[in-house]
Amino acid sequence: MAQRHIGPVSPERDELGFWTHPALLRWNLETAAQITWWLRSHELECWVMCMRDEAPELCLASADDEHWNAQEWIPEPPPGEGWFLGSIHDPGDGPVCFWLRIRHD
Repeated sequence: MAQRHIGPVSPERDELGFWTHPALLRWNLETAAQITWWLRSHELECWVMCMRDEAPELCLASADDEHWNAQEWIPEPPPGEGWFLGSIHDPGDGPVCFWLRIRHD
């Protein structure tokens, strides 16, 4: 019942440094259960990085009263092969990065 695999595309980050893979944009994923279902149905695994953990100084310097700015944050892929960028976005408490890769169980 797996859907076709999602692969890497060239990200074009916006003026705040955010970007989401077009395949993710097609879905209205709001809950952890929805995201888990989407990852499983596309046979993907996900690695989540938080800017506050990966680049704390940059994170502190990038926040203002209204918006986070992730322009200067260049997250590095996690260990292992095949990771591609899924999203850099702000869920409300600071920028996060989703790395995706095809699951090989």
